Amino acid sequence: MTALEHRTSNIERTTSNEQETVAGPHFGVRSSMLDVRCFPGLLREWEPNPIFLKELRQAMRNRMFTGIVLFLLAALPLSAIGLFGAQDLASSGSWFVGQKLFNAFLAVLASVSIVFVPLYTGVRFAVERQHLDLMLFTLISEKKVVRGKLASGLYLALLCFSVCMPFMTFTNLFEGVDFPTILFVLAVLFAAAFLGILAAIALASAPVHTGGKIFLGAAFAVGLAAACWFITVFLIGVVDTGIETRFQSRDFRGGFFVAIFFAVPAAVWFYVISVSSIAVLRHPTLYFDKRKARLETAYE
Repeated sequence: MTALEHRTSNIERTTSNEQETVAGPHFGVRSSMLDVRCFPGLLREWEPNPIFLKELRQAMRNRMFTGIVLFLLAALPLSAIGLFGAQDLASSGSWFVGQKLFNAFLAVLASVSIVFVPLYTGVRFAVERQHLDLMLFTLISEKKVVRGKLASGLYLALLCFSVCMPFMTFTNLFEGVDFPTILFVLAVLFAAAFLGILAAIALASAPVHTGGKIFLGAAFAVGLAAACWFITVFLIGVVDTGIETRFQSRDFRGGFFVAIFFAVPAAVWFYVISVSSIAVLRHPTLYFDKRKARLETAYE
């Protein structure tokens, strides 16, 4: 190889390396631009849960739920007016007005979100389960059915929260209640509503005859009322002392984390029970064939 050929080969290598280095970033930019352009396409392909849309449409047409929302809109201002009328703002104990108002709003919100919304979701699903609604035999998966029922119940609970939250936040202006305590109370109430809705779905999807389901539903309603009373009393005690003072206690922190430790597995268990019950309803022969095979292998 001559010196001239050696120089030309080196020049070709450098130009090719420069082209690779220049083309590399442009290729990355083009790929990122393609990803950005594909994002609207992914949004167009995404579809909301059909069970969620169906439940919301029926809930908005239901007079019972509309009546509950109107009851909230009427009960909250009337309770505030009644407390203001019974309290002398010029007296030395006027700073307790904020706590009294918040406790009244807390009791109303807890009774609606912990008792009414789970019962409403569970009763509707139990009726559909009893009459074998076509929804249970479509191509929609069991998990999507449970998630749609759960999302609709949580949406109704959030609607009740959106009605009560402005009134509960307004009590901070009268002192006696701080914002961390308000946030803690709302978080506990929403977690209790979430667990109650999951338990109602699991109970409604259970393969039990009509009489047994009515008995279980009545017992579940009593349990929800008891849980609502216990949570309301607990949160009123937190409001009286403040969440910062309560969290300084080691017993309170221990009990709080123990409650979380038991609530998370309970929610997972309710979800698994709901999905399994719907699967048994859709494929009863497959379930009983597997159970028969397990019993035969166990006796062998």
